[in-house]
Amino acid sequence: MKQYLASTTIEDPTRLERIQPEKPLLKPYAVRHTELLWNKMAIDALVESITTYRSLPLWAHVYAAPFGIIYACWFYIWISIYGFDEYYELGLIGGAIIGLIQALLILFCHWFVGVKCAFSCVQESDPRKATHCKVVPTPNNGWSELVPLRRTQRAGKNKVVV
Repeated sequence: MKQYLASTTIEDPTRLERIQPEKPLLKPYAVRHTELLWNKMAIDALVESITTYRSLPLWAHVYAAPFGIIYACWFYIWISIYGFDEYYELGLIGGAIIGLIQALLILFCHWFVGVKCAFSCVQESDPRKATHCKVVPTPNNGWSELVPLRRTQRAGKNKVVV
């Protein structure tokens, strides 16, 4: 059924214009939710998404190699610029602060799976190259985990087991 609106001019009352429905400012929830999750694969009712990652070597983790450089720079500044004997306490306090920051980053990796993935892995789109996967469950069904991928070969076919 088409809707029409009479012309606003009094001179021509026979002319009718079609009413254009206003576009909603927000899309319906189902459409928005689907667009947000378009690239996540639904596995079953308990798993919301699975993302594959490739693990980096230990020296490439954010909480390892950069802190070696930071420690070396701090000890160079402490010993050669400030002086070891003159600013003994300052050097120890600076080293302790750097150590606390490093310890907090390591603990964040232990506490939060997303931080661990960001600091020690690279997202991998090819599942054959991936070494780990992050499994995110649906709400009220557990917590996210980073699990290693195991591969088996049966009858000439490779199979990835989570």
